[in-house]
Amino acid sequence: MNSRIGCKNMKYGLLSKIIGDNIFLIRYGILGVTGASLDFIVFALLTKTWSINYISANVISVSLGLTNNFVLNVLFNFKVKNNLLSRFLKFYSIGLLGMGLSILTLYLLIEMLQINLIIAKVATIISVPLVQFYLNKYITFKGYREKDI
Repeated sequence: MNSRIGCKNMKYGLLSKIIGDNIFLIRYGILGVTGASLDFIVFALLTKTWSINYISANVISVSLGLTNNFVLNVLFNFKVKNNLLSRFLKFYSIGLLGMGLSILTLYLLIEMLQINLIIAKVATIISVPLVQFYLNKYITFKGYREKDI
């Protein structure tokens, strides 16, 4: 009986360590879903309802998603309140890098591989944020104190 409890505690201990070591990535991902959802919905509306070119629609939708994600990460993930304009400019610059990567990916998937534009957009929403997380963690929110979170 004790060995079963020990194994159960070891499993929870390992799970706690994995979650603890990656808590910012997990939160970033959860918060990012709201920005990605906003991005996706705006993109779909602009391209399908108002027939706006996918590149222009992408610029608008990504900008809205970036602004949303910055505010949420400031409030709920990295919990920093200082230098917000500077941090926003860094966050947005990293977002622009991501936007460029997403536009390139969209172009390759849609124009070269003839993949449906909605499926192509989903592919960019999945791949780009991972790169952006690490850049934001070490550039935008550099100096946050993990022990305070």
